[in-house]
Amino acid sequence: MADNITAIIDDIKRQGYKAFEDIIARKESEKFFIDFKRTEKDDYSGQRTLYTNDKKNFAKAISGFGNSEGGIIIWGIDAAGSVDDYAKSIKPIDGVDNFKSLLESFVSLLTLPVHKTVESFAVKKNDNDKEGLAVTVIPKGNDRPYQNINNSDCKYYMRAGDSFVPVTHGILQGMFGQSPQSDVYWMFIMGNESKLKIADNGAIKFDVGLMGANGGLGIAEDIYGYARVWAPSDNCEIGVKLTDAKNYDFQQSFGLEFSFMSQKDFRLGHYQRTQMMTMCFELLPPFTRNLTIQLLIGARNQQVYEMEIEKTPEELNKIYNQCVVEKKELGIDEIWGQKPNI
Repeated sequence: MADNITAIIDDIKRQGYKAFEDIIARKESEKFFIDFKRTEKDDYSGQRTLYTNDKKNFAKAISGFGNSEGGIIIWGIDAAGSVDDYAKSIKPIDGVDNFKSLLESFVSLLTLPVHKTVESFAVKKNDNDKEGLAVTVIPKGNDRPYQNINNSDCKYYMRAGDSFVPVTHGILQGMFGQSPQSDVYWMFIMGNESKLKIADNGAIKFDVGLMGANGGLGIAEDIYGYARVWAPSDNCEIGVKLTDAKNYDFQQSFGLEFSFMSQKDFRLGHYQRTQMMTMCFELLPPFTRNLTIQLLIGARNQQVYEMEIEKTPEELNKIYNQCVVEKKELGIDEIWGQKPNI
């Protein structure tokens, strides 16, 4: 993601709603990497699909930003009617959380191929508010070019100035006549039949294998990443087993930070997988801190994938009591947050 886009996103996440008020105050103009959109209707409460104009604008933006250098849409700012398309006023969206969910569900329906790293988030003045604005982040894509397949449009778009313009397939082929790119992302293997187990000392115990899979058409090289863990108490045991020391160099720092980098002669082809390490957990109360797990993976000339898993002491205590006291069979996904994807 370009630095100027990242700076805007960071400012919004830091200041919240005030960042939009600042955009209005300084009459921010639409640019190559930022687009302002007012939704077709200001009320998305209970709506089950995107309104026609919003779906049309969303599809063009995914194609246009994805085929260019990436960008963001801020939904809920009116720039229409301005000579130079500057931000005129805030038009909050009622039911903004529902609107954000609809944006996320429509990503896979609007372009071919699917742009897999589009993300949206809602920003409200107060957490309990039902209205607010939404921000959609559309990075430069790994699977370009993206074709807009919304309705009968079926065009390819690029960002030109402050607009999305259609481009012929022939021009796109010339622009993107480059070697296919890799797309290495996380996959997880959950041991012990994907169930939480009880250790002899009463701790809940589980293992998770960390694996990289190349979903891109290009060959992945210089695969790298890290796993960082913050234990929820001093009597918890968290460790790592290195599963492929032949193909990866590993480093451990600050106790529970494990980083890896593939050897120069190691490559990963399309749909091939590689397991770097297995993380081993024994969690024993009392839990006094959050369990936090940060994961990152990437490769040469491709985007980086990051994810964070966090459980509060209250959540961990509830899981522990269900597993140990109530003898319920809980899956590892109760802590990990997702099902095994292999």
